[in-house]
Amino acid sequence: MDMTGMAAGGSGGGVDVVAIVLRIAVLLPTTVLAGLGIARPAVRSVARPTTSVAWLAALIAATADLVSIPVIGASVPFVVAQAVLTVALPVLLRWPTLAAINGIVLALLLVAEYAASGSGAVLAVDVLYLAAVLAWLGLAALSLAKTPTWRPAGDRLRLTASVAAAILVLAGIGYLVLSGLAFDSRLYGTGYGIALLAALVLALLVAGVAVRTPRDHHNARAYQFGALGVLLSFLVCGTLVALPKPAPAPVAGTPVLARVSLSGKDVPVLVTPGRPGVNLVHFPDGAGTGISVSVGSGPPVDAVAQPGAEGTWARLRLPAGEDQLVVRRGTGQGTVDLNTGVNPGPTAASGVDGPECASAALGDLVAGQHDPLASCPADALDPSDAQALADLVGFLKSRHTAGITVTGDSSPRSTRAAALVRQTAAADQLPVTSTAGADSALVVVSGWSAATGQLSTVLTEQASSVSYGYGVYLAPWLLNPPVVRSIASSLLPLRFDPRVATSLSYSVAVQNTFGGENATPDGYYRWLAAQGQPPPDGGVQVYATAQVDAMPMDGPDMADMSQPYPGQWIPGGTIVPVSAVLGRPSA
Repeated sequence: MDMTGMAAGGSGGGVDVVAIVLRIAVLLPTTVLAGLGIARPAVRSVARPTTSVAWLAALIAATADLVSIPVIGASVPFVVAQAVLTVALPVLLRWPTLAAINGIVLALLLVAEYAASGSGAVLAVDVLYLAAVLAWLGLAALSLAKTPTWRPAGDRLRLTASVAAAILVLAGIGYLVLSGLAFDSRLYGTGYGIALLAALVLALLVAGVAVRTPRDHHNARAYQFGALGVLLSFLVCGTLVALPKPAPAPVAGTPVLARVSLSGKDVPVLVTPGRPGVNLVHFPDGAGTGISVSVGSGPPVDAVAQPGAEGTWARLRLPAGEDQLVVRRGTGQGTVDLNTGVNPGPTAASGVDGPECASAALGDLVAGQHDPLASCPADALDPSDAQALADLVGFLKSRHTAGITVTGDSSPRSTRAAALVRQTAAADQLPVTSTAGADSALVVVSGWSAATGQLSTVLTEQASSVSYGYGVYLAPWLLNPPVVRSIASSLLPLRFDPRVATSLSYSVAVQNTFGGENATPDGYYRWLAAQGQPPPDGGVQVYATAQVDAMPMDGPDMADMSQPYPGQWIPGGTIVPVSAVLGRPSA
């Protein structure tokens, strides 16, 4: 039961204690009044203690209602209407029918507040829970007289109390099931789970009171004892809105995206491949430095920068099955639940090309998918990337480039890509040389790490001599800020436009989900696939990147390109098309 109908005030992940106190101060006495009004026809007359309780509840609720307007910005018409109805209820207790109508209206207002916090099954459980609380508290308030003059028979009242108690128990079970914590260690290992358990236990105690209620309808003490459990249950459920919901349980053998709190700072954590063996633990640049990780009794491993990748990374061996990753910085410490399953993951996921593999997995996770990481981008040359590189060679031929130099690494993708470029160049009678010239071009088909080193060397060479006058060209998968920034300018053959709304949406989603991390092509493709969207099919164009901050405002499906703009793939830089759509003639 979230009880979020009233504005809570504040922002971010913190809890507004004042808002929580005001919410309880409004809802608890209002619930008592609504239950009392609805149950009023059950007695012939109302005793003075009951009237006193009604006036006290009305005073508390009305005061909290009015205070909530300036303090947390609650809706004025809603609050005023609720305050008037709460004050009117004690007056109307003289007339059973009017009191019941007033109680029903108050109950509907309470349902409206609950409705703002959920839908479907959650709303149904909330409403059932509220109905049971209203019934029991109403009977308890009326039973404050020494000898209440009940209109119905005692058995009917006992039946009403028993049904209300049963509903409380069912609602408690419903909250457990809908929370996703049932039969989970998070149920007893987190404050949220303990609160859910406490609410269920209290409901069971109330049910026990109802079962043992004497048939003598003049004995009303049982309702009062039960009311104490109902009130405590209501308060416990009310604290749920102030408690952080536990992160979802990890899916066995899949990458893990979680958050930990280190010295009051919320820090995203990415673990890939989430399988037994060596894994990469990644933190974004925004998390800062000085973070270490460990698991079990193993020593802590520092998270450090990796060439060509953003943020920091730690290589850590994880055992099979369930465990906890411990994240530390200084005196701050947080934990991440793990379930690595039993099968090892792809070797490349923890190797030199692991950061790119992690960025691909992040695309799935941002889309809400938790699929096993069966392979990494560097394991094979994607057919679309192969076509882009072949089209690139044709583009260089059309520019009358004197020759090209190809640099790669030992990964399967790079080996195949380098061979493809050389074969295509030979077919086009375009010389492939090993030396840089003023009228030649460089084509880099390495992974992120190797490419960063190669480009840094080229940048140094270009500072003292003219080389690669026809440009430095990067494979499509090298569209990553740390790689692109390692040289003043570069060109890439891409099959999507990084400036259009769809690609910017992904970039913004990654930045929002993972501490400002920038988007990468493989993550983008997996994000599209996870949402059932086809891959980009607009053809290959050559895009130029440069470390300048300017962007033309034309082009289809463009978002607002005022600088700086959200989701920029090369923050602080520029990426623009410099060719028409490329294409090679069919054989």
